Amino acid sequence: MKANYVFMFGTPFAATAAFGLVVFFGVTSPDPIELNLWGLVLKGPAGPLLMWVVVFLSLVLAIRVIRRDDRDA
Repeated sequence: MKANYVFMFGTPFAATAAFGLVVFFGVTSPDPIELNLWGLVLKGPAGPLLMWVVVFLSLVLAIRVIRRDDRDA
């Protein structure tokens, strides 16, 4: 547990933070979340789902980069 402490607590935190961010944007925007990516239009639940995945993966990548820098020092 001590060797992977950052990942054991960081990954659930990243999932919760991503969920909170998507819910925040869903509540504060007057229209449903829609994503337009290079001709691919995502409406309905696909927009928030893809947004959650992107935010979650970016947070996990940030945790991994920080952990790698921490381990080297």
